[in-house]
Amino acid sequence: MKNILLTLGLMGIGTLAFAQSASVNAQPALLAPQYAAASAAVPQTPIKPVLPVMPSSNSVLPAPLPPEIPEVPEYAGWNAEGDSSEEGLTKTFSKTFPAAASDIISMNNQYGSITIKIWDRKEVKADVTISAYSNNADEQQKLLDGTRVLADKSGDQIAFRTEMSGNRNGNWGNGTRNGKKWRREVRVNYTLYVPGNNDLNISQQYGNVEIGNYAGAVNAKVQYGNFSAQKLSSSSNNLNVQYGKMTIQDLNKGNLKQQYGGGITLGSARDINISAQYANVRIDRLLGDAALSVQYNKLNIAQVAESSKVLTISAQYAGVDVGFSDSYKGKMDVKTSYGGFNFGKGVSAKVEGDDEDQGSFTKRYNGNIGGGGSGQVRVNASYGEVTFR
Repeated sequence: MKNILLTLGLMGIGTLAFAQSASVNAQPALLAPQYAAASAAVPQTPIKPVLPVMPSSNSVLPAPLPPEIPEVPEYAGWNAEGDSSEEGLTKTFSKTFPAAASDIISMNNQYGSITIKIWDRKEVKADVTISAYSNNADEQQKLLDGTRVLADKSGDQIAFRTEMSGNRNGNWGNGTRNGKKWRREVRVNYTLYVPGNNDLNISQQYGNVEIGNYAGAVNAKVQYGNFSAQKLSSSSNNLNVQYGKMTIQDLNKGNLKQQYGGGITLGSARDINISAQYANVRIDRLLGDAALSVQYNKLNIAQVAESSKVLTISAQYAGVDVGFSDSYKGKMDVKTSYGGFNFGKGVSAKVEGDDEDQGSFTKRYNGNIGGGGSGQVRVNASYGEVTFR
């Protein structure tokens, strides 16, 4: 076989070498991110580029190059953290409802923050601060007057929703134009006091969500903001973050989705399903089962505990790094295409299907971790390195 070295590099994820004589495939066409106009509510998430077609096992073509990562759209200088250095006009809103244990609490907010606090009352209370900013005093007042909070209790549903009138025509956010600073925006910051066991439904755009220790189910979608929690102990959590980061110190069970942004960081996690695109995933300690799908990023699990029985990983254009506790014992099945598999002394593996001389760059490894046991680890990786420690 003629030898020409093809090196693929993606986001610092290893290098791959291939024997080849033909020219490299052209990069696949990408759909450009859709940037929103200044008056729109939320820019659309760029569509993930389609993966290049994998060459057949007896093809002589080299591995296709990975798609480029779309840049994250910015929205007129919007900063989810907020800026309190300038004085604006402010008004407040407060509403309390009685709450039964079966009541569901919903929040829909934009351009501000949501902080969830636990108290020992059978009530739900929302304290909201609304601030308007503009270089023009009259417009500043109009922005404030055009923003309100709607609160309602109907049956087992308690709902809070931010409503804005059509005063967002033109530029929205802050920045510098012709050497002069400008600002035109509204901030709506919620502090929600809840019993701690009710189910939560949260929709947040352009702002952060912060929760402490919470026992009820949390269903949250955050766009252009961060989601953080100390401990989520429910067996039914569904979290979706776009253009932000997700940080949870202790997660019992949950379905997590992340697209673009600072990625997912979990301290300890039990039974989880994760889908991540263009965002790194880090888990300090995996205590239960997990099904992880990652694309165009990095996956790092510092330690898989003995209590984790089934770990399934699907990775495309992603580096996978997994560490196992000294007490972990299980079997493994690792398949790599156009990538390598590295493992430490606690792992024994036998390679199958090593027919690279026939033009195939797919390998399968079967073996044991910690001498073998009831645990099962399955990895299917394309265009990236896999490492077991």
